[in-house]
Amino acid sequence: MKSKRSRSGSKDSDAKSPILKRRKRSRSSSQDIKSVSAGAATASKELCPFNQEDVVHHISKFLESKDDSHSVLYLVKHVESAEPSTVQQNHSEVTITKEDIATLLLPWSVARLIRATSEASDQKTSVDEQHQLVWRTLSCCLDTLTNTNLSESTLANSLSQSTLTKLIRAAASSAFGTEKKLQKYASNCYIKLVTRYRPSFEVASNTLLKHVEDLVYTESDGFVKSLPKHQYEVVCGALGTIYSVLGGANVKRSFAILSSVEMLPRLGRLGFVNTAHSLIDDSITLDQETVENAKKLVEKIVRDGLFHQTHHMDGFCTMEELRCLPTFSCEEDHMNNEAIQKSKSGGKTCYQSGLFKSLRVLLSQTDPKDVVAICNLLPLLIHGFFDHVQKKQQKLIGSGAAVSTEADAKLQFYFWGHVTVAAFERLCAATSSATDDVAVIKLASNALKLVLDYDVYSPSYSDPDETLVSFLKFVTRGVLRCVEINDSASSGYVLSSIRTLLLLNHRLLHEQLSKCIAFTCKSLHECGDDGRACLDASSVLATIVKTYSELRQMSHFLSASRTAFVDMKSYQCDVEMMNSLFRSKEVMELLTSSYKTLPSGQLHELWDFFDQWIIEISSENDCAMPCQSAELSFAVRMFILYMKSIRADKHNSSELRNLCEKTITSAIGKLLDTSKSSRHAFMRHGIDLCGWLVDLHTRSCFWIDSIGVDGDGSAFLLSQDSDSNSTLNVLSYLHNEAVSTIESYHFKRWVLTWTQDATSQRSPLPNDLDEDISSVQSALLRLAIHRIHQLHSMIYYCKVEEHEDREISESQGNTSSKELKQEAKLLVNYVIYTAQMCSGLEPESLWPTIAQSISTWSHYAEKYHMKVFLSWFFSTLSQTSSKDTSQQDTDCALALVRDASFYEVRECTSLLIQEGLAFVLDKVLSCLRECFGSDDLPACKYAADSCMTFVKQIGSSSLSTNESMHATLHGAATVISFISSAPLVIPPCNNNINLLDQAVGLDILVSKVYTMMMTTKGSVGTALVKILVGARCLEATLLPTIILSSNKSDSSLIMLTTRHSVTAYDFSECSEMAMAATGDVLGEIFALCIDYHDKHSSLIKEFLHMMNSVIQGSIETNTTAEITARASLIISVIRKMNVFHRRHVLEKKAQQLCLDTVMQCQKNMRSCIIHQIENRSLSSLHAKAAGNLLVLASELLAFLGHEASELHTSDDVELSEQITEIFDMVSNTTESANDSEFKAAVHYFLATIPTINNLSTSIPSAAVIETFLCEMEQSESALLEASLYSILRDSAVDGIKCVVDYLSTRRNSVRPNYAFTVKIYQLLIHCVKSQDQISYLSTQSMSILLTSMSLLHASSIEKKSGALNITLFSSAMSSLIQRKDLIVFSGREITMMCSSMSSLFKDREDDDINADSEVTIFKSCCSVVSSLVTNYPKQLYGCPNGLFGLLLAMLDHILHSSSKTGLITKALEYAK
Repeated sequence: MKSKRSRSGSKDSDAKSPILKRRKRSRSSSQDIKSVSAGAATASKELCPFNQEDVVHHISKFLESKDDSHSVLYLVKHVESAEPSTVQQNHSEVTITKEDIATLLLPWSVARLIRATSEASDQKTSVDEQHQLVWRTLSCCLDTLTNTNLSESTLANSLSQSTLTKLIRAAASSAFGTEKKLQKYASNCYIKLVTRYRPSFEVASNTLLKHVEDLVYTESDGFVKSLPKHQYEVVCGALGTIYSVLGGANVKRSFAILSSVEMLPRLGRLGFVNTAHSLIDDSITLDQETVENAKKLVEKIVRDGLFHQTHHMDGFCTMEELRCLPTFSCEEDHMNNEAIQKSKSGGKTCYQSGLFKSLRVLLSQTDPKDVVAICNLLPLLIHGFFDHVQKKQQKLIGSGAAVSTEADAKLQFYFWGHVTVAAFERLCAATSSATDDVAVIKLASNALKLVLDYDVYSPSYSDPDETLVSFLKFVTRGVLRCVEINDSASSGYVLSSIRTLLLLNHRLLHEQLSKCIAFTCKSLHECGDDGRACLDASSVLATIVKTYSELRQMSHFLSASRTAFVDMKSYQCDVEMMNSLFRSKEVMELLTSSYKTLPSGQLHELWDFFDQWIIEISSENDCAMPCQSAELSFAVRMFILYMKSIRADKHNSSELRNLCEKTITSAIGKLLDTSKSSRHAFMRHGIDLCGWLVDLHTRSCFWIDSIGVDGDGSAFLLSQDSDSNSTLNVLSYLHNEAVSTIESYHFKRWVLTWTQDATSQRSPLPNDLDEDISSVQSALLRLAIHRIHQLHSMIYYCKVEEHEDREISESQGNTSSKELKQEAKLLVNYVIYTAQMCSGLEPESLWPTIAQSISTWSHYAEKYHMKVFLSWFFSTLSQTSSKDTSQQDTDCALALVRDASFYEVRECTSLLIQEGLAFVLDKVLSCLRECFGSDDLPACKYAADSCMTFVKQIGSSSLSTNESMHATLHGAATVISFISSAPLVIPPCNNNINLLDQAVGLDILVSKVYTMMMTTKGSVGTALVKILVGARCLEATLLPTIILSSNKSDSSLIMLTTRHSVTAYDFSECSEMAMAATGDVLGEIFALCIDYHDKHSSLIKEFLHMMNSVIQGSIETNTTAEITARASLIISVIRKMNVFHRRHVLEKKAQQLCLDTVMQCQKNMRSCIIHQIENRSLSSLHAKAAGNLLVLASELLAFLGHEASELHTSDDVELSEQITEIFDMVSNTTESANDSEFKAAVHYFLATIPTINNLSTSIPSAAVIETFLCEMEQSESALLEASLYSILRDSAVDGIKCVVDYLSTRRNSVRPNYAFTVKIYQLLIHCVKSQDQISYLSTQSMSILLTSMSLLHASSIEKKSGALNITLFSSAMSSLIQRKDLIVFSGREITMMCSSMSSLFKDREDDDINADSEVTIFKSCCSVVSSLVTNYPKQLYGCPNGLFGLLLAMLDHILHSSSKTGLITKALEYAK
């Protein structure tokens, strides 16, 4: 019957077309349609290029001749276009829609494709334009008709199931053809058609999916591949069909099909195809299952078809196979097989066992295609089974049933073993790094992760016969087989497997730990810059260290590390790779932590292990071989890390001291044996090890009482093996090297270079050390650092002994300490010189070692030593972003910047600013020399004068920059920013004038360069601004510490600084940061002028004269930016005047000068201030200028308010008028002020009104208070609150009445702001102090109570501000409860409060507010209850219903709260 309907639908489709039926009803023919087109053309000519006349014409031609491809193409383009979908003549006439056209074309395209499919049969035909047009037609028809309900009957008639069977196969073949355009149309047709296809599950699996698989994978490729987007959609469509018909299939039959040897690889291959665009375009609307990616669809098919909770999982739980683990096919595992056979108990045969048989067969094949496919699919199988077992377990737990977690875990483990056993057998037999072997190790990695993630195995589970452990050991043997293959392609999966096995049970790898360590170190060495690979290898090493640290078996880890060198040789790898272990910071931190927490009983054991290890390596005959040298380096570095990590305390100090003395004669004796021919190969390791032995010995001696300085210090290094006279004496060797270095000609030249003042002459001397000598020198340097630490401790003990032994004469007592100090100074000389000479010759920089111990060796350093150190420090700091500086140096320099103890080293910080300024000045001069070829600065008494002369010589020529100049200036900016912001305590001294001189000179140079680069600033300009700001900040820091002498040259430097600050550059081009720093400088200069008014009386006059020039410039300029900049400078000075005036520091003469300057500024700037405030709305720049000038007016009026008694009557009247005018303008603009800076300036002006009461008599106090309240209602301002508090506290009762009247008006408005009202009421409660104020406010106390309680109602409406409202209510009520002079609450009011708060904890949904807000509300209510208990205990006991109702509501809230956040806080607050 179905075939008949299909044939009739294909033959007579034209007769069944709805448009033709409609044409019959209207008794029209094709000629009638042509006549209709004439009227349709006049209706809407705008449908070009698809006008109605052409559309009707082509429909007519198509009906006359079905072979007219031109008409078909035109109609298809019209349907695909974005034109309106209707063609009509009048509203009452025939309407032709795109759906009608698609209905007309659909049967034609289907019939053509069916005919082409039948004619072609299985033969491959060429693709012509006609064939492509047919697919395009079908595609656009399906797109148009798919989502329309009216066309469903048309689609059902044209696309029967038999027709779909043919079309789907043809569409898939065309989608994977060679013609790209045809692929697009065919794939779209496939997606649309396959959603209507309803085959049986068997047909869909064995025919539909197989056909797609054959198209995707050819004979040459069977592995995971990437497909174009449209072909990927075909795969997803086929898988979606499989999943859609799975629900209606027979359970057993569908399981058998899915678990067959044909279907499993098919799912594995198709589920892991990928594409750059996994999803279909948003413009195409398809079923949700179709647009899902292939992997998710396969996962759904596997879960519902193989592990359905109702149909399959019960059979898995009762089957015989899952009562035990599978047997192994390997002969060496026959004992394990016997144990497995014994463990079998019960169970029955189920059809689910076919899955295990299929997997074993597939994984045993030699064809890599199926193996790779199954390895891809198996993690989905395991994950699906584990997930279903876990869901069943959670369901039972939710129902309250008893659940055996261990039994479910064993069931999961048995399933895991059955599905993976064949893969692990294949892994154990692997001999190469073939593609299938890589896939198997990837499977092993993923499978082991699932066991760990789902907690399927634990060593605590019962395993009497150790069958579980035996199986995991079998798995481990397969993983270690991959380690032996040593393939880089699979190293990531091997590392992941090793880590998982360690986390499962360390016993699995305990005996083979050395192989794992060797393989991991090799992988870490080979990963290079690959961050992900390094992280994987580092994670494995960290897991090993952490595991054996927790097991307290660090000795086994170290033994395995030593054995790993042998394994490295067996892999034919460079043993130097083992040292890559030290690259991992995580591993180093874990090793350090492990050694710190080591049990005291293992201290001696590990020490002897390291000692013996080094002795054995040093005693071998071929100790000079690279492999032995690498092993020795590893052992020494491990020993050093062990010694650095040991915590020396009172309990183990004696033992550690003895161990150090033992090693100095054993291991050190072997390493420093001078009879060896390869002396330099091991001397470095011996001296390095000796240095850390000195460090540990010194730390141990700190805890030992009554130690002798000579017996326990130098004698430790002088000891040597009595049986060997060839051992090098370390201390004597160190002293001889230091003395010979210091007495050399190079050293004397070096000292002479660094004692000069000129920074440019401090170039390092050439180094003539060869590589071997340099390596020994660097080791000696580290030993010298440790020796200095030891000497520092010995000097301390020596001084203690000298102080306690009073019988020793002073000369005799100082002899020992003087000698030790002399040795320390000798070593400091040697260390600093060697560090600079060896720079660049060592792979590891020596400066970080010196920097870490600066607090010790600085006590014995000369001034030039600190200069050398700071030269390295500033040079490194300036090159933090450069590749030329080692990362170790950069990290060390940045660590010093952040270290607070660094700034406590006086010897260093005393030179920090001096050397930093010299460094930056030299960098800037080097850039100028490079650009202009200029000589050094001309000789003058002050550097500022020299720089000024140098600037005049340069002139106004243009400046061109390059990349080196960019890097130099950015480095200089980094340094000056650091020294200007460093937390230094600079004591006042005469030398600070020289530092200021350098800073001003740098300022002059940078300002000149910045001015020369106005047109092409760029990034270099940014660096110059940073240098300029840093120099100005440094000037502001130094000015308060300067001690001016009576010499006029000092005062001339101050005036030069002032003149340069106000005239050096164009104010309109300077940055805000530079102007702010300049303002700070001028403020400090003003303070200096006031401090030294007696000695230098002319300073203040000259300074104020220069400030007048700034004021005059503000009047004359028309540039808004320049007005803003100049106003900021004037503000800084006037603000400093106000500070001095409030402190009564200004002297009479200086006070009058300042008053004259302020009055002149006020008169000159009045019109400018008014003008800018009026024009503030023009732009953001005008608003900023208005804000600055308003702040300036505030400062001026504040100063004049203090000096009101000194003003003339006319001036007082004029100032009152100005204040009134500004106040009126501010009052009128507050509501429309949106600029934050201008609003802040308004707040500042209003806050100054209380300080200018003497001048503001013309402003009514009610207007001032109302303006304050209006502004406070618009935005919160602590400044305004404090000012209003001051006004109200000092005012009479009228001020309180004014506030209450304003609040009453606002409370009676349409939308009252209860929060603002309560906040102001609380302010009134705190500020009233006079009896009249208290009496009046007490009459408003009930109104305050009721308004505050309104917040509780508002909080339930406004969810966002609810917590804030209740907090405000709590604060206001607590304040009101404590003021019994305002109101005494009765039991009625208390009951009302408690009842209102109880409603907060009833019927509140959890989603209304977040957990933090809940805690805030709860704490606020507790605060009110606590205040009531403290102040009204009797009234509370008189109304228990309200109190206990509130307490019970709060307790119920705690017990039934769904959120666990803040429960402890709530409970503690409730307990109070």
